Amino acid sequence: MLQKKSFRWVLLILVLEVCISTYGVRVDAQELRQIDVVSPRPLSDAIIALEGALDCVIPYEDPDLEYPPELYEMFKEGPIVPKGGRITFQYNPDESPEVIIEALLAEHHQQGNAGIFKLVIGPEGIYNVVPIKRRNREGRLIPTQSILDKRISFSAQDLSYQSIIDTICELLPERVGGPAVALSALYRNRCSVSWYDKEARLCINEILCKLNEQSPRKWSLWVGRDPTFPVAALNFYTVPSAPSDPCQIRIVAHRPLAEALKILEERLQCTIPYEDPLFLCACDIMQNRAGEPQIPRGGIVHFSYLPDSNAEEAIQACLASYHQIGLNTGVFTMERVHNIYCVFPVEFKNEKEELEPYQSILQTPISLSVYDKNSLEILEAICSILTKSSNRHLAVGTLPADFSQPHKSYSAVNQPARICLTEFLKDIDGSLSWQLFYDPKSKIHLINVHKIPTKL
Repeated sequence: MLQKKSFRWVLLILVLEVCISTYGVRVDAQELRQIDVVSPRPLSDAIIALEGALDCVIPYEDPDLEYPPELYEMFKEGPIVPKGGRITFQYNPDESPEVIIEALLAEHHQQGNAGIFKLVIGPEGIYNVVPIKRRNREGRLIPTQSILDKRISFSAQDLSYQSIIDTICELLPERVGGPAVALSALYRNRCSVSWYDKEARLCINEILCKLNEQSPRKWSLWVGRDPTFPVAALNFYTVPSAPSDPCQIRIVAHRPLAEALKILEERLQCTIPYEDPLFLCACDIMQNRAGEPQIPRGGIVHFSYLPDSNAEEAIQACLASYHQIGLNTGVFTMERVHNIYCVFPVEFKNEKEELEPYQSILQTPISLSVYDKNSLEILEAICSILTKSSNRHLAVGTLPADFSQPHKSYSAVNQPARICLTEFLKDIDGSLSWQLFYDPKSKIHLINVHKIPTKL
């Protein structure tokens, strides 16, 4: 067994992978619930959403991840992580967890993903999702063996759960480690076990049952595998509570607020532009091995709202949740311009991790008159004027494929750039929205324009 300290770097990589996940739960008019997942491990995150909604425990295990098109490096000399994908899944909450989980797996398997899974029903209230096939380096699905299929023998009296889990890790056939971070409930609570030639999965199911009898919150398990090294880690976590409102969104990403607002745009069919703060605080930036800033470290936003909420109410619920979480990058506000809801920072963290007032580059008044130019040229002109009138570099980032269309003229006189940008894009296409990202590596602000997807 590897020592706990040697697993800290493995856990950091696993946490890094989780930091690009997005999922939400809502109820539609037919009383069906819908799960939307965008994540490096979409099946795993969909399961976490289901656990809270169904009030059950669904342990999940990664398959081996080695097919190159399914992996990518976060940045040069950085960790390799799964690319992941998206799952959109509807279910009837009145059906049994077994039926719902089987339907989720069927939906996942139709998408040509990293593996094939089966449902193994454990003790009451526990439903194990186990990989049975994985993709090899050539992309072919081949049979795979779960590490928890191993049969073990072990007896102990009045031991902490952490000690029992450590022993299970020692008895498994691969290099496996328990939680690298101390989980108080696993150390505080104790139990006795007696297993003879018993499948490790059933032993862990028994541990979860005992732990859940003693804990006010349900516990579950995610067996994470690192794509680069032949190791696995048993990650125990508490099952999230069921959403208080029918519409729930949970984001874990490098820019969680930006991702949450894009989902709200799609669901509410409205325009919600977003603007990054400056990323100056070291705690907000991920660095490569050379110590160079690369991308925002990211965080979490998790909120719910009622189906009949208007856009302003849903956005305020999102901001309130984001501000309650200590890992966020600043304080944001919402400003309504006609039927457009602009979200931008009013405070940000400086190099000393202190909040200070933030002056948005898009608050700068600009004046311009442009004739016989296409939409891309006009957008570049706006960026050029802002770059000259401020001490920051603004440039065009990503655009829709059909963005560069003829646009006879555009003019503005001493108008805040945010209003100019918003009105200009809406004049081109009412479905356009934008997000202003700050790249901590190049120190450039990038305007990324996107089309709001049609509501599902």
